[in-house]
Amino acid sequence: MKNATYTLVVNAVGSKFLSIAKAVVKETGRDLEEVMTSLEEPPLVVLKDAEESAARDLQAKLESFGAKTELQMQA
Repeated sequence: MKNATYTLVVNAVGSKFLSIAKAVVKETGRDLEEVMTSLEEPPLVVLKDAEESAARDLQAKLESFGAKTELQMQA
């Protein structure tokens, strides 16, 4: 879809909690402490209104660390 944007949600965190938190901070600029607190009780919206390529790239990175994610397309 041409003008679609994407929301990336972390639904569960695997054993590499800190790696996931650091990746979220690096990609979003959020505060590490805030991200870590939010990841303790998922779900956490990581990206909102993002382009498909950016959302899929971060999704792949987070999943490589064991996170369970969901990519939602917005019309």
